[in-house]
Amino acid sequence: MWNTVKLFATVDTERSSHKQRLNYCGVLEVFKENSELIVTNLVGLAIDASQIFRNIIKHYLLQTWFVSIGSTVGKDDKIWTIALNEESDNTPIVMLHGFAAGIGFWCKNFDEIARDRSVYAIDLLVFSYGVSFDVVGFGRSSRPVFSKNHETSEQQWVSTIEEWRKKVNLEKFILLGHSFGGYLATSYAISYPERVRHLILADPWGFGERPENYKSPSVPLYYKLLFYLFYPLVYFNPLASVRAAGPLGPALVHRMRRDIARRYEDQFENSHVITEYIYQCNSQYPSGETAFHSFLKDVGWAKNPMIHRFDLLHEDVPITIMYGEDSWIDPQPGLILHETRGHKSYINIDRASNVERMA
Repeated sequence: MWNTVKLFATVDTERSSHKQRLNYCGVLEVFKENSELIVTNLVGLAIDASQIFRNIIKHYLLQTWFVSIGSTVGKDDKIWTIALNEESDNTPIVMLHGFAAGIGFWCKNFDEIARDRSVYAIDLLVFSYGVSFDVVGFGRSSRPVFSKNHETSEQQWVSTIEEWRKKVNLEKFILLGHSFGGYLATSYAISYPERVRHLILADPWGFGERPENYKSPSVPLYYKLLFYLFYPLVYFNPLASVRAAGPLGPALVHRMRRDIARRYEDQFENSHVITEYIYQCNSQYPSGETAFHSFLKDVGWAKNPMIHRFDLLHEDVPITIMYGEDSWIDPQPGLILHETRGHKSYINIDRASNVERMA
C-alpha cells in the first residue's frame, strides 16, 4: 500500500452527448428502471462522491457525466467520467483506478495534476460509476456481464476504454493506471500505441510470473503475504461479505479498512466518508469483481502476466513505473522492463509528498 507517495489517479465518469453537466437527479433518471436497492446505492454513491470532490479548488471546472459507449460488453454500457481543466492545450491525462475502487480515490491528486493539463478519470466498467473515469464494472459505470475467459474479458475492458476515447474525442493522451488499472492500461497501450503519449504505471498488478515454489518455507515473506491476501479470491468474490452485511456493510468496511480512512483524514472532517464511498462502489452487482476473478492464477498472480508481453510494447511509447515503499506489489517485473528498454533512468524519492509537482 502507498504510504507517503502521492500519485496521479484516474476518475471514471460518463458525460451526456451534448456535454452538459449531469446532476445527481440525472443518476436517478438514468437508472429509474432498476430496483430500488440499486437506485438507493447509486444515490448514496453520488452523495459520497460529492463530498469527496468538494475540496477540489473552484477555478478548475469539474464536469461529471456518463459516456455512453453502446453495446461494447452489455446492451447499453455507460462509463462514469469526471474531467478537470478541459481548456488546457497540453496533452491530457487519463487515469484508471484499481480493483474494487473508483475515481474518488484520486481526489487528493487532481489539483496538482490539473494545474497545467486536462485530467480525465473514469470508473472502470463493472467497478464504479465514473477524463478520470470509473472503469466499466466498477464505481458508477455500467456493470455488464463479462466473458469468463480472461483473454476475452481483457479485450472487452480494453475495448470499453477505446470506445470511451472515441466518444470524448481524445486523439492522444497520457495514460495512468494504478494496480489492476495499470494492467489494463498496459494492455490498452499494446493494442493502441498510437493513442498513448506516455504510459504511467503506479504499483501495477499482474506483471510478474507466479513462482513455482511460492508455498515453500524459503519463499520471501512478500510472496506468502500475497498468497494469503488473494487466497479467498480462488473460491468466491472477496467483497461478497460486504454486500451480505446489508446495512452493516459501511461499518464493516470502515472496520476492515481503517488504513485507507487514515490516508484521507486530512481531506474530510468525517473519517467515514471514504469508507462509505468504498462500500457504495462495491455494494452493487459485482460484474468487475467477477471478471477480475477470471484473471487470477491460483491466488494473486495473473494467468497472462505482462512480463511475457513486454516485447509487444511499442518502443516509441515512454513508460514510467512507480512503486511505493510499503507496497505489496513486487517491483521486480518493473526492474526487468527498466533493463529491457533504452533511454532509461531510475529515481528514488525518499519523501514523496510533492511527487505531483515533479511530473
